[in-house]
Amino acid sequence: MSKSWLAVGLLALVAAAVAAGVLLVSLALPPALEEPSRVEWFTVGERSFSDEQTVQLVVESGPIRYVLATRAGVITASSCQAGLVIDSGTAPFGIDGEPIIALATRVPMWRDLANGSKGSDVRALEDELARLGANLEPDDTASETTLRAFADLVADAGGTTMVATTVSLSYLAWVPASSMPVIECPVPIGARVMEGDVLARLPSLVFGVKISPSPVDGSVGGRVAQVDGEGFAIDADGNLLAEDFDRLGATASFAAAAHAGVPINATMMLAEPIDVYVIPPRALVADGGVFCVVDDTGTVAVELLSSQLGQSFIRPVVEDVKLTRVQLDPSEDVTCG
Repeated sequence: MSKSWLAVGLLALVAAAVAAGVLLVSLALPPALEEPSRVEWFTVGERSFSDEQTVQLVVESGPIRYVLATRAGVITASSCQAGLVIDSGTAPFGIDGEPIIALATRVPMWRDLANGSKGSDVRALEDELARLGANLEPDDTASETTLRAFADLVADAGGTTMVATTVSLSYLAWVPASSMPVIECPVPIGARVMEGDVLARLPSLVFGVKISPSPVDGSVGGRVAQVDGEGFAIDADGNLLAEDFDRLGATASFAAAAHAGVPINATMMLAEPIDVYVIPPRALVADGGVFCVVDDTGTVAVELLSSQLGQSFIRPVVEDVKLTRVQLDPSEDVTCG
C-alpha cells in the first residue's frame, strides 16, 4: 500500500472518530443515567399500630394434676386424646360399660351423697349441676332435686337409667376446671384399672406467668399476650394476671409446652392500637436520648415507638400536634431542645 493511501485512511479514521464524539456530546443522556434530583421532604400519614412482638411465657407451676379412676374395672370407652380438652359434664371414659363423668366441682367429691346429706361438697356439686343446666337452687343440703339432676346427667352420658336415690362417686372423675387440656392418656381401651389409677394427665397448677422479654415501655398503654387466639392481660411488671391462669391452662399451647417442658410461644401487642406516623430513619433526629423531626414549623419532639424493616414508628410528644411532611437528612446542628 502506498504512503498516500495510508494517509487517506488515517484521515478517514480521524474524521469518523470526531463525528462520533460530536454525536455523543449532542445526544441527551437517557433518564436512567441522569443524576437523580435530591429529595428533601417526606410526606407522612397516620396508621394504626399495635406493636406486635414475639415473646415467650415462662410458667411457674406446681405438681402435675391427674384424672383418677373412682372404680375398678375394664376401660370400655375413651375419647381422651393428648392436646384435646376434657369438659366438665362430659364422659371421656367408660368403665365396665358405664360412663365416667368429668365434673369440675370447687371441692372434689369424696363420698356418695343421699337425700339430706349436708356439706360443702353438696354445695359444690349443686353449683356445677346448675352451671350445666340443671333446674335447682344450690345450697348445702342434697334433696330429691339434687339426686334427680345427677341421675339425668348420668343418663344423658349413656349410663344405665338410675333410680334417683344417691349420688354415686363411682360415676365421677374430678377435674380442677370446667375445661382442661390433656397432656397424656396412659390407659387404652381394654385395659383393666384399679380405683385411684391415672386415666389422664393434666397440666400443672399455675402459680405465675412471666413475659420474656418483658415490655419496657408502658407509656403507650396496656399490653396483652395472644395465645391460641385468646388475649391475656399483662401487668406493668410483665406478668400475666392471676385470674387468667386457669384460662391459659385450658389452651392447647399450654398443654403442648407443659408436655415438652418449654416456654409457651405467644404474640405480645397493645391492648388498644394507637395511631402513629411511619417515617424513614434518616428523618429522625436523636439528641441525647430524646428524638425529634423537622417539619414546616421547625423541630417537633416525638416518641420513637419502634423501628423495623427500614421504618421508624413515631408519634408527637404533644398530643394535638399533626405532621404532614418531615425533612430528610436534617442538618447536623439541629437539636431537639
